[in-house]
Amino acid sequence: MIFYPSCILAIENESDRNFMMEIYAEYRDLMYYKISLVARGRKDEWEDILHDTAAALCDHIDTMRRLNRPRLTSYVVTAAENQAKNFLRYQDRHKRVSFEEALDGPDPLEGGGAEEEHAGEAGQGGDQLLRGGAAGQGMGPVDQGEVGGVHAHRPTASPMSRSSRAGRGSPAAAIMAG
Repeated sequence: MIFYPSCILAIENESDRNFMMEIYAEYRDLMYYKISLVARGRKDEWEDILHDTAAALCDHIDTMRRLNRPRLTSYVVTAAENQAKNFLRYQDRHKRVSFEEALDGPDPLEGGGAEEEHAGEAGQGGDQLLRGGAAGQGMGPVDQGEVGGVHAHRPTASPMSRSSRAGRGSPAAAIMAG
């Protein structure tokens, strides 16, 4: 017996609901397999990703109805792969920290965070980290200043980017050229 995601069961149009139930029943294992390849080691989350994929597919029923079987298979598998990648990307950006870990970490209100850790690196290539790598890579010169009491690093526009924004016959271009 197949347990359908609630997003499929909630489809009001009976024809659309039956179509999605057929799609889910036919492609469930293939989607699950693709998700397992992308999200290895996170087996406890595969079912969630599968349900998210079904929800995303529910938004594209009209498109899927127009596809022949090979293209429909590709469409469904690609949707599962993309959903797994999006899930992993989200998880990486929003790391979960237990309450105990949060209490053991530095207090952001007392300072003592990343600013102090990297303070010694500033004269020893630490500013390269802020630009994105070794010399010659990154965003260009860095303007270091105070913003609201916090030391800030802001990329500054290079002369090349300024001149490309100013028109050739503009007063700004004449000033920069001379």
